[in-house]
Amino acid sequence: MTDERTGKTIDLLLTTKLSPLSIVRGKILAAFVYGLLFIVATVPIVALTFLYGGVTPGQIALTYGVMIVLAGIVTVFGVAVSTVGGSTFQAVFRTYAGCLILIFPLTTPLSTTQPLAGVWSGAEPGKMGYLSGILAIHVIGPLSKTTKLIELRDELRTLDSMQVFLYWAAHAAFYASLVGFFLVFARNRLAPISENRARPMRLWFLGTLTAGLTVALSAFLQVGLDSSLSSALVTMQTIVFLFFVFAAMAFGGEDPVLPRKLRARAASLRGARSFWKLLEPGARNGARFVLAAAIFSQLSMAGTFLFMAQVSATALRPEELDRLLRMVAWGSAWFLAFVFFLVELAKLLAWVLRHVAASALSILCLVIVLMLYPSLWYAFDDMTAPASIYKGYVLSPVATLRSLDEPPSDQNRRLIMFGPSGADLLVVKQAFHACFEDFMQKAHDEKAAVARGDALLQRARLGSAEREAVRRHATEAFARLQKNVRWPDWSRPGIFFEKSSLTPAQEAALKEWTRVRDDSTNEVIHELARGGVSVHAVSTFVFLALGLALLSVNRKGLARLSAQVAKAEGAV
Repeated sequence: MTDERTGKTIDLLLTTKLSPLSIVRGKILAAFVYGLLFIVATVPIVALTFLYGGVTPGQIALTYGVMIVLAGIVTVFGVAVSTVGGSTFQAVFRTYAGCLILIFPLTTPLSTTQPLAGVWSGAEPGKMGYLSGILAIHVIGPLSKTTKLIELRDELRTLDSMQVFLYWAAHAAFYASLVGFFLVFARNRLAPISENRARPMRLWFLGTLTAGLTVALSAFLQVGLDSSLSSALVTMQTIVFLFFVFAAMAFGGEDPVLPRKLRARAASLRGARSFWKLLEPGARNGARFVLAAAIFSQLSMAGTFLFMAQVSATALRPEELDRLLRMVAWGSAWFLAFVFFLVELAKLLAWVLRHVAASALSILCLVIVLMLYPSLWYAFDDMTAPASIYKGYVLSPVATLRSLDEPPSDQNRRLIMFGPSGADLLVVKQAFHACFEDFMQKAHDEKAAVARGDALLQRARLGSAEREAVRRHATEAFARLQKNVRWPDWSRPGIFFEKSSLTPAQEAALKEWTRVRDDSTNEVIHELARGGVSVHAVSTFVFLALGLALLSVNRKGLARLSAQVAKAEGAV
């Protein structure tokens, strides 16, 4: 395309009856055939391997297949870069830089297992995975006699036909999506402004999302429910989340002011045809499209996991199954709330800044800050510390995903808000133990024992209801002690603390007393631990509220902008 531009023939090419997509396809095919000649020219040299043996025709065919796929991706990327503008030298430099920074990292699954699965010393077969490394597993490993790679190849040979299909379909879908993106990008760069540039990119996004969800959820159905499925669910939710962050930037941040021709065509879509407005350009339609795609993705994921839970309900313990269902429900709710906030923010920046790149960059910087700042707190914070507002956990996607995957305990409560922290519960435990010891040492004076516990509870940040719950549990525990059959052995104050050695009967009585104390302590700790709200729940409502506030602002702002555009067009 730079040759056309420097030769000043680009305008003549665009005025022909060829569509922008046909022009791009022709340029790609010409460059790809030229590169394919170099690959075909190596066939006679590779054929010499049959003289020495040790290499199968399948390995040679697979190697050439990978080379052809890589050549196709680089060709499409180079043509897409050439449509951006500049001289031929700039296009070549950008292509090489893009290949080093973007293309080669994305295509490493064709040759190595490092990015996704990893082959290292001590890894167990069956736990390394085989999501990447076509050449490494099927060609390099057998030829170099690498044990781990051969083990992975043997694992693949034990898979059934559906699993083998998913293995190859995952690779095919990923690279087809990559080629499709660059193809649509190049086509949109050549399309006139009066043409709908949004439709091809949104169709690409929808196709990529559908293919990815189909392959991933089919893989989950093949594996079934197990104890590690919660981590897989969080991983999948993370990938989909990142995908929608870029979708919100690209589609929600489109220019809200459209050419008159496109506005008229969108206005003509009424009734049953109004659904097709999702494929029309503009910030409003882009935001609706992203929200519709987000709902589709979450319904697909939730439906699949609920179906798996119903079919394989006996594969997990009840508490594991309940945790998985809570993760699915809250994960989907938070995801939709965050995407809603993000698209409304993109719309706001679109009509305020009126610059697509600036609005997208602003959203990207915001998402990076929301990920990094709370992550630093989370990495260096003590697990007993409270989830204070200034730590930013509520606004952090990273903290929210950790909150979904990390069940709270009596000590680890750094992702619980509006409730006692792990440090507070530790103080409650110490105070409760002090109450018991004081009660046994000082003539069984309940008031004095409770008063000592109250003094220690001053170090904990507890509300009046929580303090009263501690006192109530202490009083009930003292009553249980006095009703115990061993109470005659405990009735003399300080009996366990006056002697360095105890008789067998006294040791048995001490063990029973310790058990009653610990059981009572656990009861009050668990009751207090039920207080508070998880970060993911608070974050869901925060982003929903922010999204609704931005929606109200956007309605007024876009209505004002539309009135200004109509006034300007009327004046013209």
